[in-house]
Amino acid sequence: MANFETILDDIKDLDNYFYFMKYAYKYKNDKETDITKKLKEKFPYVAKEETFNDIKLISGILDESEMKSHISSLVPGSFAIYQEFKLISPYFSRDDDELYIIDNPILKEKVFKVPMIRGSGWKGLLLKTAFKILEDKLENGYIYIEEIINAYRKIYRIFGTGSEDFRSLKDFLDDYIDKNIKEEYKLDQLKKELIKYALFECGVNINIKKENKNSLVDQVIEQIEIKIKNSNKLDICAVHRGRLVCYPTYFNNISLEVINPHYRKTKAGNGPIHFEVVPKDAKGYLQLIYIPFDAVLCSDEEIKNQSKEDFEFIRELINKALTYYGVGAKTKLGWGLAELLEEFKCFSNMEGVCENGNS
Repeated sequence: MANFETILDDIKDLDNYFYFMKYAYKYKNDKETDITKKLKEKFPYVAKEETFNDIKLISGILDESEMKSHISSLVPGSFAIYQEFKLISPYFSRDDDELYIIDNPILKEKVFKVPMIRGSGWKGLLLKTAFKILEDKLENGYIYIEEIINAYRKIYRIFGTGSEDFRSLKDFLDDYIDKNIKEEYKLDQLKKELIKYALFECGVNINIKKENKNSLVDQVIEQIEIKIKNSNKLDICAVHRGRLVCYPTYFNNISLEVINPHYRKTKAGNGPIHFEVVPKDAKGYLQLIYIPFDAVLCSDEEIKNQSKEDFEFIRELINKALTYYGVGAKTKLGWGLAELLEEFKCFSNMEGVCENGNS
């Protein structure tokens, strides 16, 4: 066994995972007492630069010049956001690989095995952040009905209506409107139900004009009819796709974290639990593209206003999600937090949309 260990130590190009096997499963008579420390030192993973570039290209992650060209080919009002960030705590999201050397492998791309945050993970995080921001305002009484409707419309446009989180938000706002809209606006039941149907089921951007001689009810019904008439889909008042496209984020290193839970009564440890993580100080890039595909019949001014509102909202969500809530699992332990590097980079094909970003 001693000779076997000598051979291992002489090999210079050992795979990092082989190092893990070497130190994580030491034979029992080994007198090494600092296995965990050596394991963390020997287990860092660095993806080759060629591999990293290839997977970004395959995933549609573009550089600045390519992105500007791509955005110019999209419908008016489209924009892209780049945000570089640096982790200030480890990031972990469990992979679904059942056969692995530890119980808690980090989420990796299937082919190149590079640690990642899925695009769907980003979209879910941003939607939950929007829900939490709105919920905090509602619970603290810092928001009026008009602001609720405006926030809902932005969430509807950006994220669509297909997820469980969106349906939870809808139910939450339903209850709030039921309790408050009668008292503040004295609307009759028909008006209330029409507004809720137009907003929550059809996604109609309600635009009530005071100078219009028609009643509020007539204006809402008219806008619902226009929405259905302009769509060839039968399920227009059901699931609606959002305008935001989220791309995956890849990291080029992996490390190991160890948690040792303790019993509350005895204060004794249960035994260490190993987590494969992206370590603190690792850098990543977030790429988002916003495409107002469902606003092609709107005026340029209306598209510009919607895109500008949604850009500011997305910017707020990214900042809050990364610096306050965290991405991935174990966020209650403070994992997944990051600091934003430099300013937002925003590229739009419509002037005035990215005024507060570097366009």
